[in-house]
Amino acid sequence: MKRQNLLKLIVGVSLAAVMAISIPLMSGCAAPTTPTEPTTPTEPTEPTEPTTPTEPAQDLPIYKWKVQVVWAPAETRDIARVWLDELEAASGGRIEFDLFSAGELVPDDQVITALQSGTIDMTQHCSQSINLPLDIIDLDCYAPFAYEMDKEWWVMHRYRGLREIYKEAYEELGGIEYIGAITHDPTHLISTRPINTYEDLDGLKINAFASIAAPFIEAGAVSVVLPVEEFYLSGQTGVVDALAWCGATEAYNNSWYEVYNNFLTNPIVGGPATATLVNKDSWDALPQDLKDIFYLGEQSLALRDLIHYYNGEPISRQYFNLTTMPKEDWAKVKASAIKLWDEYAQRSPRCAQIVEVWKAYDAEVEAAEWWR
Repeated sequence: MKRQNLLKLIVGVSLAAVMAISIPLMSGCAAPTTPTEPTTPTEPTEPTEPTTPTEPAQDLPIYKWKVQVVWAPAETRDIARVWLDELEAASGGRIEFDLFSAGELVPDDQVITALQSGTIDMTQHCSQSINLPLDIIDLDCYAPFAYEMDKEWWVMHRYRGLREIYKEAYEELGGIEYIGAITHDPTHLISTRPINTYEDLDGLKINAFASIAAPFIEAGAVSVVLPVEEFYLSGQTGVVDALAWCGATEAYNNSWYEVYNNFLTNPIVGGPATATLVNKDSWDALPQDLKDIFYLGEQSLALRDLIHYYNGEPISRQYFNLTTMPKEDWAKVKASAIKLWDEYAQRSPRCAQIVEVWKAYDAEVEAAEWWR
């Protein structure tokens, strides 16, 4: 039974990977067409493997977990719920999940405490959102200009030691098991008024975490931090003028584009990373085969997340007024962000390690004159 269920999940991941490669290849062969009116973004076709959990054996326990994630309702439904359904199916019905979107069960800044106490059993979240009480808070989720594409993050995470550093840091809190991390859509500035130059940032009220906001503050912007559920209304009422939170896909799916209808195409982050964290007691109670399912499921989630966002980005951008800041102006913003790296490195030897990984890999890519 265990081998069959694991095989189903592995096959599902493999099929999703094949589709992620083949769809762009096929579309690249098509003849160019005349631009049409914006169309509603659609999800890529999913593999047709069964997702209904089989009945668990009578003598096996059923684990019921509460999960709160970083996403607003649209992505909670389209990404997180499908991910958890896959885990339930792969477990043969031995684990069940109650899912909550950002701030729905507990305030986001109380997620760590709720996780440690067992109020929730698992979270997929961003360190700044949950006000992580660790030195790495600005270095593992939104790290401005540390990498230009999510692929770079994955190399540093898997092959340059970042995963081990983050795992050690999170588990240092006690009561928490670090399962892994995934990346999301490139982060851009979306605003209620167009941003065309460096000077346009002066006085702009941006809803953004400290690490994202800092380079814009140096240009004269003001930072405000609000929970996800307040994004729409805060833009309507003028509490903020801009968001630095996501790309076009998420802004469209959650209707934020109706308020913040200007999109600055210069990317701030190549794809913020969020961690999957589990209550230690809940994790230790699982048999090894279910733990293995979680590790495989994390890889499936990472692929599903990327496909979801990159499928929607070009379509969703059609709903915005697109602007681009000149290279020389954007270089000023980037220079302000990179100055922060050395400040972060002074926090602890662990932070210094992270910054060194960023710098070393950045130099490696530039020296190779690779894709940038």
